[in-house]
Amino acid sequence: MEPVVSAFKVEFHRGTLSREEMGEALSRYLTSVARALQDAGCPLIGHIKLMLSGEGVGYLMANHTSFFESPSVTGSLESEIDRGTLTVHAVVYGTGKRLLEDILKSSLKKSIPSLSLRPGHPQE
Repeated sequence: MEPVVSAFKVEFHRGTLSREEMGEALSRYLTSVARALQDAGCPLIGHIKLMLSGEGVGYLMANHTSFFESPSVTGSLESEIDRGTLTVHAVVYGTGKRLLEDILKSSLKKSIPSLSLRPGHPQE
């Protein structure tokens, strides 16, 4: 099986989520992506990683590597962030690139609806 890779950035405005809620939202997003990939017949996740950084001090990183385990979220935000960047990087196997990107982007809108997202610069 060949790896399929997708990476992109989106700029965001935090909306009404607290720092704790943001960590929960990132975990929810990763769970949603994994479920959609599995439902689409993807047999293996290499990794799906997120990095959220903003104007303030700190960051959140989230990682998911299995259909059968919960995502992990590490890091901390020292202050509330109003604007920032969410970087998404995924490596999966046995699926198409377009399907992967569609799932990553549609799940983001569903999982974190209070974020106001603006396309960033794709990095592929």
